[in-house]
Amino acid sequence: MMRIVRQIGTALILACGFGLACAPSEPPPFAEVLVLRGTPYERGRQHGAHFASKIRSLYTRLLETSLIPALGRERPGIAEYLLEYQDDARYGDGRFGYEVLLESAYALEEDIPAPFLEEMEGIADGAGLPYDDVLLLNTFLDSLLGVRTVQQFLHYAQAPHLEAVEIPALDSDGRDNDGDGEVDEVDEGRVSPYEPTPHALFAGVPVDAEIVLHLEDSDGVDPTTIRLATEAHTYRVGEAGLAAEETESGAVVHFQPPGGLPRGQAVSLRIEAGDRSWVTDPPPAHARFMRPEWITLGTAGLEATPAEIPSAGFRDDRFPPPSLAREADGEGSASGAALLAHHFALLDAGTAHEHVAVLVHQPDRGFAHVTVGWAGLVWGFSGMNEAGVAWAANLSDTLDNPVVGEVR
Repeated sequence: MMRIVRQIGTALILACGFGLACAPSEPPPFAEVLVLRGTPYERGRQHGAHFASKIRSLYTRLLETSLIPALGRERPGIAEYLLEYQDDARYGDGRFGYEVLLESAYALEEDIPAPFLEEMEGIADGAGLPYDDVLLLNTFLDSLLGVRTVQQFLHYAQAPHLEAVEIPALDSDGRDNDGDGEVDEVDEGRVSPYEPTPHALFAGVPVDAEIVLHLEDSDGVDPTTIRLATEAHTYRVGEAGLAAEETESGAVVHFQPPGGLPRGQAVSLRIEAGDRSWVTDPPPAHARFMRPEWITLGTAGLEATPAEIPSAGFRDDRFPPPSLAREADGEGSASGAALLAHHFALLDAGTAHEHVAVLVHQPDRGFAHVTVGWAGLVWGFSGMNEAGVAWAANLSDTLDNPVVGEVR
């Protein structure tokens, strides 16, 4: 068999070498369009019957072999604080991920409008699948993000956090650096406790000023893990410009880059650090790392108050691109018709793109509409109706949400 494969490969190489037809390979057209008609149940049944194999494939490849096992590995960290997940036999034998997603699915089901539930029942009947599988497909993203948010919150609650930001030079520079209308008041150059803001912390910062960051963690902060990044460079402790000293409650970080900060600009800094604990479950063994914090400063020469300087950060290629959407109609589009552009980013085990479904709904009542999503999903991730009303699901990386609020 291998000899035959090699002979075929050699023949293809020779054919290309002699200028025979060898067009660049094109990926298969994964997105499939299907028109659905009738009641919600009827449209669901048509959907399920047509996409039965893709729905099964998506459930198996994305949920069963990827997301559910990955979620199961988070059980130790979650069960350490949410005790109900420690001893209950339902969550043993690798069933933690599935049971948590199913519990969440049933909770979400209570708020799903009846027509969508009927459509899911139709998908299940058309594809020959249990209703629970279809419900999981339609709710797993909300459930997964909710559980991951809780896991991240519990992780960050035990990791280092930025307690205070201090720029001593601002206490006597003759300027209103914090935008409160007063000049050189006590602790003008200090923010404690630190809270993230959508704008700069200070304005008029001298380019040669020392910036002091106070990190706290009950387990201590490991100076070797501290990273402070500007748009131009990432600094490590011991490198010129960055020093740190351990304290009983964490560490104090001193930053004064060689050559100073850029003059007359909004300058963003990103601080990260790990503690001295050592987590072994789930493996690999690792320290607890803080959520990266972004700080923006307006340097001397930039005539603006802190509130006028947005905290926009800088491009960081370590993180995935965000979800975003834009709608245009009337004069906003070349044809005058309503248009929707949507970029939906999600770690999907490299499989979701093979299951894209564009569903054109012709309901027995209400507006005709189109959704773009995966086979088996009743509302997709974006869509538009014939009246031009559009919607899009955009993910937001935030811990300020009701799920975390309930855990708190």
